[in-house]
Amino acid sequence: MTKSHAFLAPVVPGKTEKLRAMVKEAQGPRRTEHTESRERLNLTHERVFHQPTPQGELCVIFVEGPGADKLTEGLSKSDQPYDKWFREELAQIHGIDFSQGPAAAPKSELAFTYEGEGTGGTATGFAAPIVKLDDWRKLVAEMKGPRKEEHAASRRRLGIAREQAFHTSTPQGDFVIVYLEGKDAGTAMQRMAESNDAYDKWFTEQITDVHGLDLTKPLPKNEELLHWQKEPATVR
Repeated sequence: MTKSHAFLAPVVPGKTEKLRAMVKEAQGPRRTEHTESRERLNLTHERVFHQPTPQGELCVIFVEGPGADKLTEGLSKSDQPYDKWFREELAQIHGIDFSQGPAAAPKSELAFTYEGEGTGGTATGFAAPIVKLDDWRKLVAEMKGPRKEEHAASRRRLGIAREQAFHTSTPQGDFVIVYLEGKDAGTAMQRMAESNDAYDKWFTEQITDVHGLDLTKPLPKNEELLHWQKEPATVR
């Protein structure tokens, strides 16, 4: 399985337009430099989602590749002009000084992975507060253990080909970062809440309990700001 990593970065108040301008530059006139940077960092896939919350704006960052878990270390040590520019932009937008190395970066750990059949479709990434950490860990254990097959069947019904959950602790408390790929991934949680299936109903109740979220109501719609993927090697 390809290594993956996800983390949260708060957006400093008033820096949303600067964030958009940076992403536009990274995907436009500096696209080639961005690709070279990510290949140096040994990444194959990168997605950034913008999420508004009552406490402020967040970026949900998801990366894949052999270097995924070493991203911040590699970025902090690089003396390449593009990487230095990128670090400086992040410091202004997120208030995180990546030049200080991994200690300055947000920490997270992969807690759960579901891999179904097929790939592609749409993708979404979002964060949710964990209001009952011990109960959340018990829920994850159920999903990985005695209810693994029920969970897989649920995701197949929803058209989800991939689901990953990462736990992160922040000054604002514990959060789960969820990354989904599949058919209409952005509406998967709401469609699950509307399901009459016994497992889906149980899972929805658990989410309400451990996250304080009402999935029967529309969730804030996250916006994908950046999507980069390494081009496959050309066979000659």
